[in-house]
Amino acid sequence: MKNSNKLISAVVLSTALASSGVAVMANNVSQSDNTSDLMSVLIEPKEDGTSFDLKLKNPSEMTGYFLTFKVYGPVTLNNNCFKIEDNNSEYTLIKTDVQSNSNSKSVGGGNITTVKIAVTSDDSLLKKANTRTENKDSATILNIGTIKIAHAEQGAEYTIDELEFESVSSTDNSVFRTETIDEASSATIVLKTVVDNEGSSQNNPKPPEHNDEKPGGGDTDLDPDTDPEGGGSGGESEKPEEKPPVKPEEPEKPGDNDNSGGGSTGGGTSKPEKPEEEKPEDYNVQLFSMSGSDRYETSTKISKTGWTSGAKNVVIVNGNEKNIVDGLSATPFASIKNAPVLLSNNGKLPSSTISELKRLNPTNVYVIGGTTSMPESVVKSIKNNTKATVTRIGGKSRYETSLAIAKQIDKIADVNKVYISSGTGEVDALSIASVAGRDKAPILLTNVNKVDTNTYNFIKSENVKNAYFIGGEKKISNSVIKQIDKVVSADVSKNRVAGQNRKDTNAEVIEKFYTSSKLNGVVVAKDDVIVDALTVGSFAAKNDMPVVIAKNSLSSAQKSALTGKKTEKVYQSGGGVKASVIDNLKELLGTKK
Repeated sequence: MKNSNKLISAVVLSTALASSGVAVMANNVSQSDNTSDLMSVLIEPKEDGTSFDLKLKNPSEMTGYFLTFKVYGPVTLNNNCFKIEDNNSEYTLIKTDVQSNSNSKSVGGGNITTVKIAVTSDDSLLKKANTRTENKDSATILNIGTIKIAHAEQGAEYTIDELEFESVSSTDNSVFRTETIDEASSATIVLKTVVDNEGSSQNNPKPPEHNDEKPGGGDTDLDPDTDPEGGGSGGESEKPEEKPPVKPEEPEKPGDNDNSGGGSTGGGTSKPEKPEEEKPEDYNVQLFSMSGSDRYETSTKISKTGWTSGAKNVVIVNGNEKNIVDGLSATPFASIKNAPVLLSNNGKLPSSTISELKRLNPTNVYVIGGTTSMPESVVKSIKNNTKATVTRIGGKSRYETSLAIAKQIDKIADVNKVYISSGTGEVDALSIASVAGRDKAPILLTNVNKVDTNTYNFIKSENVKNAYFIGGEKKISNSVIKQIDKVVSADVSKNRVAGQNRKDTNAEVIEKFYTSSKLNGVVVAKDDVIVDALTVGSFAAKNDMPVVIAKNSLSSAQKSALTGKKTEKVYQSGGGVKASVIDNLKELLGTKK
């Protein structure tokens, strides 16, 4: 096929570019200050859950694209699951390749299904396809298509995650961009009806036997054991070499090969008693899901789990990556106020946050950050939807905000211990947040080489006894420790808590501050996009539970820190955590039945 050959040549070129370091991986996308202008994939489920639409926000000029994602749960997909949205367009669906690994231990039970889609055109898709412009931010929306479930029982819960979209141009053999969209590409959907469309499938062989290999291959997730972009603990290891994305194999016409694992995914069709809870088969550990369709809904799921009868106090932080750091210091204050942490979306409150505020019916709402991260429009929205008194806690910078929060904590409980974290080491602050919340001790942010003068004076004036420094020397230098050592009672020269990467630092925190062999529970959240770990901090602190950060796997240090500890509950905050991580936690923390 002519179009197919063009598209393949573009992919070959993209592979060469990636290998030479020219192509930009999507994991850098989230670091941009202009995230609203970036290309991203939107998932819009139908009300009954039987299908979901895929849409592309801010699409680049392209004449084709590759799309891959995984579906976790007791649902069946087949090679006819994808339908191009715009029937009047002239572009061609080359192949829908469905590969399934039947695995009853996957998140939600059922299958792990990898869907690969390749589409091509003779001309610009933007000129032909069904697009529209959103008035609210002038973003262009390209309707990609619809994914339909072939078979599932009513009440089945499935999650779409690990979505990768690559746009290509075959007219000049260039790749416009290669993106792995993580945050916008995770959704959990519950079916409200029975689905049985398998009979229409033209290629629906018996599902493959269970195996331990990754279904479908082509998994381009970053290895969380390496700390991309020097984030996390800032240990001494060098920045790992970025791996090129794995490209789909040369597209084939549907039906050319029945051995690819296409067709029915099979298995796992029984209706769970509670969509939010999985009863494991082998270990006496229950998995409780606190995952919504996006970060905002996830924060409300956490709130509903931890504050079933409402809350007198609520803390709201900005859920956008650019301003998320202001919320990092909020956990100890939220904990001391017994308050759930909900999210705003820059200058507005998402509908899920508004609904949860109404359910909680708080007397006080505390917004964290200055007017840049928490605009007055958010305060106004809170007042319009609740009868609560709204109080702002913030400053002109993240350092001033962390200090302002510390002063508020000191008004309630005398501060005699502090946790020092880097102003650019967000993940490290999350690892210590539940500990700080439990101890009612503030998290103070510092620059790499010097503590802010006002922060230094606060520690000195409060006669603080002890301090801990979370992160490696690239994030907090020894000179900072020497500064603080001069004004606290204890010898803090050896109070650095750090590993070689963010997960190892997380392990060090667990080992040092959770010494009991019996844990009330464990919370797990993905380690690459940190907002889910942020909003779960006060819940974890309230229940004296450590937060484990992991997406693809646990590090050796994390396994070592958890070995010998037992619990009967694992709470998952947000999506994106692989089933193998959950299984590993159950094995480490549970007792065989």
